[in-house]
Amino acid sequence: MDDIEKYTNLLSSVHKNNRWEAALMLGLAGDSKAFEPLKKSLHNDNITVLERVFIISALGWVGDSKAINILVNALSDTDYRIRVTAAKSLGWIGDPRAVGSLLKALDDIDYRVRITAAKSLGWIGDPKGVGSLLHALGDIDYRVRITAAKSLGLIGDRKAIEPLNAHLNDLDYRIRLQCEESIEGIQQGYTGIRFSTNAKNREEDVCQIASTLLGSIINYNSIKPILNQFINNHCAAGNNNKSISNQIGTNEEIKTLIEALKDKDDRLRGYAAYALGWIGDLSAVDPLINAMLADKNKNVSTFAANSLGKIGDIRSIDALINALKNKNHPARDRAALALGQIGDTRAVPDLISAFKHEEVFVQESILVALGIIGDVHAIGLLKSISLEKSERLCTQSLQSLKNIHKPGRIHPFINF
Repeated sequence: MDDIEKYTNLLSSVHKNNRWEAALMLGLAGDSKAFEPLKKSLHNDNITVLERVFIISALGWVGDSKAINILVNALSDTDYRIRVTAAKSLGWIGDPRAVGSLLKALDDIDYRVRITAAKSLGWIGDPKGVGSLLHALGDIDYRVRITAAKSLGLIGDRKAIEPLNAHLNDLDYRIRLQCEESIEGIQQGYTGIRFSTNAKNREEDVCQIASTLLGSIINYNSIKPILNQFINNHCAAGNNNKSISNQIGTNEEIKTLIEALKDKDDRLRGYAAYALGWIGDLSAVDPLINAMLADKNKNVSTFAANSLGKIGDIRSIDALINALKNKNHPARDRAALALGQIGDTRAVPDLISAFKHEEVFVQESILVALGIIGDVHAIGLLKSISLEKSERLCTQSLQSLKNIHKPGRIHPFINF
């Protein structure tokens, strides 16, 4: 019995945990033979919302265009989690026929759906999405605006340059940085991040970062071959002889990326730091700590902090606490979020102390981190934030208080 048959049988198990695992593993297998059993299980009236989320994700990973109508219908579901997952899966499949439905999803009442729709439009890369994404630059939620700017850069249509330029004076530094990056990408023509048919049958995180790196640093011959090999090893369709749970990132790939942290080119070091976070190998922790604390380029230190959070090793806690004093606020922002991802209560006093002297955007990330860590010592600060001071901070403080009382809830921005 092969893996597909094994997990197809488990889809009808009486135990929901088995059904979740089956949907997940069928999706990661990336085999079109999984489409029909996944479709059938989705119409089972007895499954939970979370099971539907896993199945819809799996349909996206399988990448069969026959799933488009199912996913488009799911965009109208009453549960935002279903709508978010459907929008993401449409982006993974990458069929331009989904663009119209994703454009409508940009007007969804839930910001998480709008974020995901904007992201998927960037992955698909159809210029028909440009007009609506430009409109989304004015969304009330800053995360939607950031994602719209990023997707405009991925699509690469030059008519987006002037509107993006108009946002270079935005009050939010994250939007300014993303608009600047997208403009540079469009002008220099390294926007090729979109999923190809060779990159859509494996885990999204792996394919996205490999494709991002290959598209963005295509002129750097020192690392291009290893990134090509990375995609072939882990993202190529037809690698069905490999185990579904195959480890991401060979030793050679990891060593090459770690070595790239020392490269003289700022952008190459930044992308290497970013990739190491998605791979998640512990051997990258010390090199990333050094890059975060010692690299003079603000993007490198920011990406390194972000990656240390994704890896989640407690050895990086002291360094991340130290990074809360970094001169560049994006690095402080990501260091705070990384401490939240790691979740060690030792960081709480320093996060509380840093909050008092920070600008509002970093303060918000600190509140997110405190909510994820869930230590009761943060309750005093969270309760002290008044609506008069900042509606934005008040909203996040209330969410973080709820997270402390209901551990395990993850803020949707933490893995943006």
